[in-house]
Amino acid sequence: MVNLGLFSWFGVAFDLSGATIVAIGVGIGADHAIYCLYRLREEFERAGDFDEALRVTMATTGRAVVLVALAISAGFGVYLISDFYSFPIFGTFVPLTMLTSCVTALALPAALVVLLRPRFMFGARHTTTPARRGQLERPAA
Repeated sequence: MVNLGLFSWFGVAFDLSGATIVAIGVGIGADHAIYCLYRLREEFERAGDFDEALRVTMATTGRAVVLVALAISAGFGVYLISDFYSFPIFGTFVPLTMLTSCVTALALPAALVVLLRPRFMFGARHTTTPARRGQLERPAA
């Protein structure tokens, strides 16, 4: 929605170029979000503490997501100097889309995991009420 709003704000028609840019952003953003979620699950299984798992995930996977978004942005940024009509649009909006999808992929899935406590992350043995910040209650063995 942010990217479509930017298209409208800058007065750029939503044509084939715009649809392609949105598809790139959604696809790469989804890949980043899935990557972050699975890494968060691995770290939570290893550490048993959600805050620690989130910290390690953001320090490792989060850094990788940011670097990939910057690399893609730089690659499309060279289109800014082109005279072909669609290329400067790609050179402007793909980096903006990468920024939006990078921030969203890092922030939204972690927030939804905290809010929803999905079974794929915590398993069925955990309750949905945190015993203390960052940890979940475990039933008696």
